[in-house]
Amino acid sequence: MLKNKIFCLNALMLFNEKNKEWEMPGNHTQSKIIKRFMDFKCNSKVLNIQSDCLLFLNDIEEYGRFDNIITSNISIEDIILQTIKVDVKSIKQCCEGEITDIRSNDEYIEVDLMTTKESRTIRLNKNIQYQLENIFIGDILYAEPTMGVVRKLGRSENKRGEFDLEGCRYLPIPRTQVFREKEKEITVSLLELKNSLGDILQVEKYINENIQNILFKDTSILVKCKLTNESTHIIDKFTKGLDCVKFVLFNQHLGKNFLSLKLLTVKPEEMFVFYAKENVKKITEESLNAIKNIIDDKNVEKLHSLLKISNDSEDFYKKIKLFFYFIFYPKNDYFML
Repeated sequence: MLKNKIFCLNALMLFNEKNKEWEMPGNHTQSKIIKRFMDFKCNSKVLNIQSDCLLFLNDIEEYGRFDNIITSNISIEDIILQTIKVDVKSIKQCCEGEITDIRSNDEYIEVDLMTTKESRTIRLNKNIQYQLENIFIGDILYAEPTMGVVRKLGRSENKRGEFDLEGCRYLPIPRTQVFREKEKEITVSLLELKNSLGDILQVEKYINENIQNILFKDTSILVKCKLTNESTHIIDKFTKGLDCVKFVLFNQHLGKNFLSLKLLTVKPEEMFVFYAKENVKKITEESLNAIKNIIDDKNVEKLHSLLKISNDSEDFYKKIKLFFYFIFYPKNDYFML
């Protein structure tokens, strides 16, 4: 009888390709709160979700598309710093032109550059002399003197008539000023800034001094491990100092400073029916009843995972048939399917 009921799933299930709004069964209001929180439309920066249902927690983890998932208290501060990214705009001075002369003394290297508008001399630090080993008069040079960046772009078109063994790339003389300012935007993590500047206090000072040129990216972090008091304090510190970061916690015992949300318990058969209807375009009560009577806390998560990884109705039917044969029939019968 069970076998016949399971077989009817093949003809009656068609997967829905439309993306419905995310929701957890029996938790309509709670789902809306979680969605608002993840969309940064909630004033609270920490959401502590209480639930014994692993399927719900897995669903939230998948829906949230978190920037990072923390599973250990070890180095939790550095993990958070690594996750939070900022866009930093900087103005750098660069120069470009045809080299007309190169001179070296005990303190620095002087390079004369020429464009169609002017000729200027730049000074380069002596410690980058090795970068000039394959750069000669007549080359088109790009340099950032303060950063120690020197790069050969090619050979000046004025030297095209020369005997060329290397097959150089010839470029026209730049038509700009030798010196010019260039705006650059880079994305770095707070941990990279910390490693570059020395410590977190220097990072805070740098951010305060350059706040107009720094843009924080919205960051969502899921914490699955049991938090220690120290880790809780670290998270609290980040939420008080930054508006761009949100934390979702699972089953933590915290104080009143954090928003807590308890999910309602739903029967396994009702849970599966909900997820089936969310993923299936056409399904009858007869088809659902074929599995409602045998579903329980142990296999509801398995059935849900089968539903999500199936390519189409036929694929799901094959997977679920194998699953129920695995439960109700001896091992020797598996290979008769």
